[in-house]
Amino acid sequence: MFVTNGPLLRTLINGVPPGAVQAVYDGEPLPLSIAVSLAVREPVDYLDVVFNGETLYSAKLEEHYRKGEFPEITIDKSGWLVIRVITEHEEGYRMATTAPFYYEVDGKPRISRRAVEFFQAWLARSVARIEQDETLASDYRTSIERAQQFWADRLEQANAP
Repeated sequence: MFVTNGPLLRTLINGVPPGAVQAVYDGEPLPLSIAVSLAVREPVDYLDVVFNGETLYSAKLEEHYRKGEFPEITIDKSGWLVIRVITEHEEGYRMATTAPFYYEVDGKPRISRRAVEFFQAWLARSVARIEQDETLASDYRTSIERAQQFWADRLEQANAP
């Protein structure tokens, strides 16, 4: 799974595709074996490995392929990781990113307070629009209440900024 507007990016980490949840055990960093297959029509400039929004590895694609492998990268906390490639071609911006790979320390996912608050605000704006139509408000009342409770519970479980 990936998103692209040009490059075809296929990636496995530790032999599993994006979307998979990999176990990490407290005190035992998980080494990542990253395999990338890339097909492009236009040159790609950069390849990045991003973990929880922080770039762990970035290289010009040409330099990366000259080295022939990724540097040693390990995960020791819960979170998500994506691989992305980017180019700033004269005709426009081209990129591809994998769907997230997930990592859980001792079975506990990373829950970002900032992300939960973003979705709560998004839900509140959506509810305000729905409530302008009494029929919609009536039809979706139960779903809205469930969604509000879900995000309230997630906020209580938040374990990251």
